[in-house]
Amino acid sequence: MRYPAIIALLVLPLPAIAQDHDDHLSHHGTLHAMHAWTRASARDGTTYVFVDLENHGAAPVLIHGARSDIAQTGALVGFTLENGEARWVDIPTVPVAPGRELHLEPDALAIRLGGLTQDLHRGDTFDMHLLTGIGELDLHVAVEAAGAAQHSHAGHMH
Repeated sequence: MRYPAIIALLVLPLPAIAQDHDDHLSHHGTLHAMHAWTRASARDGTTYVFVDLENHGAAPVLIHGARSDIAQTGALVGFTLENGEARWVDIPTVPVAPGRELHLEPDALAIRLGGLTQDLHRGDTFDMHLLTGIGELDLHVAVEAAGAAQHSHAGHMH
């Protein structure tokens, strides 16, 4: 009789762990996303969203931009140095090749959310819709510290 009780105690926490992990994972069709994050930012400002994308399909998936209720604009951008100055430039589309990964990360590619309608504080979350050639991929974005260089990976293991 004790074994079923022990098994029940071991299994009960799993849905909570799975839910925590599921907040970091999204997919639409063959496109999968993991660990969408941004930095703390002020209202009316701009923030950049970073995420790891994987194409599990046989055809390329085009990334066009994004939209979110917390921003007026959402554009796909790339990092460049121009005359020694760091800047982000608009990119109309980027393909994720079949069977490949694409990392939107600091000093590379990102989604720029402009005209923020609220302050973003470390620990906050918000929803963003990644606009792709196969439809919208819903992302749950975690807000990290203002100077963060990567997702904190807090609260779950890989």
